[in-house]
Formats: sequence, C-alpha cells, structure tokens
Amino acid sequence: MPAVNGSVGITRDRANGLITGTSIGTVTDARSYTSFGELAGRVMDAWAHQRGVQLAFIRPGRPTENGFIESFNGRLRDECLNVELFASMDGAARIVAAWRHDYNHQRPHSSLRDETPAGYADRMHSSPSPSSVTS
Repeated sequence: MPAVNGSVGITRDRANGLITGTSIGTVTDARSYTSFGELAGRVMDAWAHQRGVQLAFIRPGRPTENGFIESFNGRLRDECLNVELFASMDGAARIVAAWRHDYNHQRPHSSLRDETPAGYADRMHSSPSPSSVTS
C-alpha cells in the first residue's frame, strides 16, 4: 500500500448545497503502478478504508445515476480546474477555496430559488422545523 499524505478535496453537502473542503490524500510512492487510474483508485480505496467510508461507484456508461454530482463536477471542472494553473498544493488549495467561497456566498443558484447556498442554509437553519411548530 502506498504512503498517503494530505491533499485538497471538495464535497458538496446535499442537504444545504454548501461546498466544503476535505483532505483526501496523495501518493508518495508510485513505483508499482502501471497507470494513473490504478494509482488513484488505490489511494482513494486507502483513504476510504482508513476512515470507514464505503465507496459506491456509478456504473460505467451511466452518469445519469447521479446527475446532481455530474452537474457539479462539470461546473467545477469548467470554471476552476480547466482555467487555473496549479503550481503547488498550497496554491491549488487557495484557488479552490476562493472558487468554493464564490460558489457558496456570491453566486445565486436557480435550484435554490436564486439564493446563494450560504443564504439558503442560513434561512433553513433559522426557520423553525415542521416538528417544532404547533397548531
């Protein structure tokens, strides 16, 4: 198993739409792998195993099984990853954090009735839950 150390990852909380940064991992010993896909898969598997996470993959040729994440991945790729040059992990972390802040706090989303994800989350957290409302 390769050595794993910290790196930048992004997740989207489905409940409130906020994008958050996570630490996933990078490989420091890549000598025994024949392809990047195999290497990345083993790193992801090691990360998941260390944290007790069960991985569930979309079947090949079936991206519509999770259109939500496919749409987000396309937006992240088109607006950030394909237009920026990452000279270092620290630089990548700063660039992705700035994009994440813009995505969550500056940009309204039509799926949230043209609110920002942060504004929507604030409103949801401040409004009474249906179980706490009495008639």
